[in-house]
Amino acid sequence: AVYEWDAFTGKRIGESVLKSCSYTGVAVTPDGKTTFAAGSDKTLKEIADSQILREVPANETTLTSVALSHSGRMLFAGTIKGTMWSVKYPLTIPGEWQEHQGHGAAITKMKITYDDQYLITVGEDASILLWKIQDKEGRGLKR
Repeated sequence: AVYEWDAFTGKRIGESVLKSCSYTGVAVTPDGKTTFAAGSDKTLKEIADSQILREVPANETTLTSVALSHSGRMLFAGTIKGTMWSVKYPLTIPGEWQEHQGHGAAITKMKITYDDQYLITVGEDASILLWKIQDKEGRGLKR
């Protein structure tokens, strides 16, 4: 389940319950209105207002983590195979992504630096990788 809480009042204000999925990764848009979640059901979900807006199949690959840039323009996912996906954003169905091999085991955590220049991934293979984020033309992102 994905629950949304009001941090000020401590009250739950939204939920998206799906008993068939154990979530392992989540990312939220900068405005706090949309959540992206990955889990055991081999899909990437886009959730807003407690409703699943899009459910993108991951081609029989289990996604383990999700990261969204601070600019809200780039989405990345980690897999159980240790690959990092650069996901086309906004999401499309079917989903589109570029897959990059980096880890020898599942990616467990993903974070993007504050300036959106690097993606940092941690894997079950006990390694930490820094990925330089660039656009299709090889340029760094401007903020």
